[in-house]
Amino acid sequence: MKGWLWAAAILPLMSSIWLLKLGLAMFKPRYALIVMLGFLVGCTLSLTDFVQFMSIPGTGTPSVGDVAPDNISDPNAPARDSPAASQAPIKVRLSNPTQRDADCLVTMELIGREVHFSLRRILATTDSIVIGPDRADIVRIEATFLGEPPAAMDPQVLRIGQDFSPGDIIDFTLALPPDDSGQDVPDDDQHDDEAPPPPPTITIEGLDQDVIIDPGDPVTFDIVTTNASEDARVSAFADPDSILDNENEIAILEDVLAADRTTVIWNTSEVSPGTYLILAQLRDGDDLIRAEPAPGYVIIVAPPPTGACCYPEAYCEILTEDECVDGLWLGPDTTCDMCPDCFVLCPAEARPEGEPCGESTNAGCFGNTFSFEPITCGETVCGTSWMTYDFGEPNEPNEPNEPNMMSADIDWYEIIVTEDTEITFTVEAEFGVFIAFAEQEVPGDPNCDNWTGGFMPSAVGEECDAVSISQCVGPGTYYAIVFPYVEYEMPCDGNNDYVATLTCQPCTRGACCFEDGHCEVMSAENCGDAEGVYQGDNTPCDPNPCPQPPLGACCFEDYSCELITESDCNNAEGQYQGDGTTCTPNPCLSQPILITGMSSS
Repeated sequence: MKGWLWAAAILPLMSSIWLLKLGLAMFKPRYALIVMLGFLVGCTLSLTDFVQFMSIPGTGTPSVGDVAPDNISDPNAPARDSPAASQAPIKVRLSNPTQRDADCLVTMELIGREVHFSLRRILATTDSIVIGPDRADIVRIEATFLGEPPAAMDPQVLRIGQDFSPGDIIDFTLALPPDDSGQDVPDDDQHDDEAPPPPPTITIEGLDQDVIIDPGDPVTFDIVTTNASEDARVSAFADPDSILDNENEIAILEDVLAADRTTVIWNTSEVSPGTYLILAQLRDGDDLIRAEPAPGYVIIVAPPPTGACCYPEAYCEILTEDECVDGLWLGPDTTCDMCPDCFVLCPAEARPEGEPCGESTNAGCFGNTFSFEPITCGETVCGTSWMTYDFGEPNEPNEPNEPNMMSADIDWYEIIVTEDTEITFTVEAEFGVFIAFAEQEVPGDPNCDNWTGGFMPSAVGEECDAVSISQCVGPGTYYAIVFPYVEYEMPCDGNNDYVATLTCQPCTRGACCFEDGHCEVMSAENCGDAEGVYQGDNTPCDPNPCPQPPLGACCFEDYSCELITESDCNNAEGQYQGDGTTCTPNPCLSQPILITGMSSS
């Protein structure tokens, strides 16, 4: 391009000389001189245009130190209106391919007002990202290169719509000014075989995404270098707070002779849990080149805490909560000597009681709404119970004290069977417990009016001792209760747990005759326990198969007579006259009547 430019300048001069010769040959000398002067003026104007052309930026040979990238416009161009500036953060990537560190100042403006100011050092042969506000229409970049002597780059102005668009990452390359004595000034006349060697580089590979490990697990990655000398050395570090140059990095690899690829295995056995940024650097002579941090972090997760895992029968292990599957985990940093003497464990297949501790929502026939907790054959329920006392205040001497008031949680469980079934109710509690079946006037009738007010059968269990009750019942609805059998307050902050299980199996029932002649259908075992006489499997009570006791006259203190059994007479506080006696004639009028508390003659 230089050749044709010089040709463009010399051609008018050569033409003028040729025309002068032609004028001398064809015209008179004075006319030839006028023609020559005209062409000399034209030549002068051509040279002037040539000089101006060479001075226009972008049209002549670029001078050394030109740092504006291709997409940067004239910094003196008028600013455009920019109400629609970028809504995304403005990002500027500063590249420093030189061998000298540079302090770079980036300012950003929005409609004539400065909205961002950033000063940072860009190390030699590295890149750095500057992030500004969401909106800016002008970006101004200035740089000062360190060293002796320091050198300043001409300020560069970038405008939205001319040099960058909203959402772009603006790439800007720093360069030394043309009069600098550094080694970064290119020489257009330098031959390819005399070009300086490319600078060394260093990168981290193998950590493109986060690595999550347990303490002690190894972490492997590679350090890759190019253009390094034979004496170059590499180092690697782990930064626990992701803040560069704060001098708290953990050394992973220190001053190891550099290779094209160095595989690093980080042993984390003595490293605290946390999140680490991996860094690397290359020292080649007096140059220190730092790699971009690895994109992925190394995350060392803290191990789960351990504590006492207590098992029944005074056995204990120190485990994590997940490892304590069939035991009672006391919490982090607890010890086995803290295990309680008595505790019950809720099986994994059990369901929790619907009533929270401290409330009484399944009080059954004791409650106002007759609510029950359902339990089915083969089911286990994990429940709680509680008890509190309101001790009466003492009164004046010779006056009775106010009564003690007790509040307790009595859980009622509803059992429904559809055939003759032996139901067994088993409870293991952390407290003394009373369990029973509610006694019914008509077995299986599902209402509280059918409850006699008694409990039969029943059982009492000590702390952590499993206790059971059983009975063979026909189709219908039945009720079992769990009651804290203690003589002390039992608030909801201690041993309140119990586990209740209902098991069922088929059973056979029959008529059971009692001494007073009444009949009940029950199992042979239950009949024997009640001191009855079992009449055989599947025998009914209607008609009554039981032998009836003999009748006799029963005299009352008003001298009336009634023909009843001896047992009924005694229960009515009468005087039985003997089996087979009658009330006609009235035997009560011819004999004294014994009245309780009085004597007669």
